Amino acid sequence: MPLTSEPDAALVAAYRAALDRVPTLTRVVFLLHRIDDLAFDDIARRLSIKVVAVRCFVAEALLMVRAMLDGEEAHRKGDAAIALAETALHERYRGYCEEHMCSATITVSGRRQF
Repeated sequence: MPLTSEPDAALVAAYRAALDRVPTLTRVVFLLHRIDDLAFDDIARRLSIKVVAVRCFVAEALLMVRAMLDGEEAHRKGDAAIALAETALHERYRGYCEEHMCSATITVSGRRQF
């Protein structure tokens, strides 16, 4: 069967649906690598995580998407590098939000307003 230049629309839709079900951070790292064509080192630097974590995220995304496309239930690998990177990013995000939410509050009539 000859290769076509256009991928099958149903396969593209299934791929996108599967990718949407991948955990957010895993999906973001995967898209930075595959769509934005960033090297692992660049992604690690941008997210302040280790290169090994970036590799694990990309591998996890590929495994999960493949499993979903094959009709199987996708499971996370449970990789320690992923867990450490996610924890660090969540803590930084929480700190950032707390810092900016506190500075964004305005007191009106003795009540805190956002």
